[in-house]
Amino acid sequence: MKKNRFKGFDENLCCRGMQFEIGKEYKIDNNGRPPELCTESVFHYSRHLQDVFSYYSPWERSRYCLIEVLGEEIISNDGTKGGSNHIRIVREVSGEELKEAISDYLYKDFWARMSQEDEKYDRYIYENSWNSGNRNTGVFNTGKDNTGDYNIGNRNSGGNNTGSCNSGENNIGMCNAGENNIGMCNAGNDNIGDWNTGFRNFGSFNTGMFNKANGTCGVFCTTDDSEIRLFNKPSGMSLNEIKKTVYWKALTQSDFKLYQDSRCANNADRYKEACALWWENTTEENKAIILSMPNFDADIFEEITGIRVRG
Repeated sequence: MKKNRFKGFDENLCCRGMQFEIGKEYKIDNNGRPPELCTESVFHYSRHLQDVFSYYSPWERSRYCLIEVLGEEIISNDGTKGGSNHIRIVREVSGEELKEAISDYLYKDFWARMSQEDEKYDRYIYENSWNSGNRNTGVFNTGKDNTGDYNIGNRNSGGNNTGSCNSGENNIGMCNAGENNIGMCNAGNDNIGDWNTGFRNFGSFNTGMFNKANGTCGVFCTTDDSEIRLFNKPSGMSLNEIKKTVYWKALTQSDFKLYQDSRCANNADRYKEACALWWENTTEENKAIILSMPNFDADIFEEITGIRVRG
């Protein structure tokens, strides 16, 4: 009887440094030793595609294939991970099949989060018409603090959302201002990914449209933008590369908060107030790292933040 499973890869169809091809068989010779999970004695995979996302994220331009298990199989205690020394790559999973799996994955994740949050509150039913949750002003909501209708989640002001803190409609995710997004913090529409202000992107941090990439303002691009600017000058790094540096870590380790009760007369002053508090809470080590950033320009830094760092 055939055993069909799902395996994740990077964008080049590689896994743990090994190149795979669709249609081919792969076998590991363990010299009679029994195969073990989390070792090089097996090829790893999952029974369900949604479980693969924990190892190869959909937001990292990963690829997924249906495989056939031909050898001895081992399954983890929780059933989310398996392994065998002999497999065949059957076909790639893409299109609507992949989109549906991502939707199911996010839906399940948000239900789990919502259940954890519900434990903190006394739950009562029908506070408002047809609501299963608390403090809803809309109707047919499963969750809390919704002002829209037909939401599964909390603090949504739009409708038909599965998630939390959405102001748009038909989102599966969190903190979306746009519509029909699967992801988080999208201001545009119809994106599968996070932090998109553009439209119809499969990726993150895009301002353009129809991009299967990250950090691009183009249209129909499959590669990330190769370079962004630092202090108005070329950096030689992409956004993803900069996010992996000590500079990004130093910039983000201290909270940046715009306080609603600020007494600043205008938004420019309020922004600089937040910058001052951020800089005050930044460690001396991180300050030194920020000042050592490529192209660092004290005048530009002061113009944006209001912080003078020159002696």
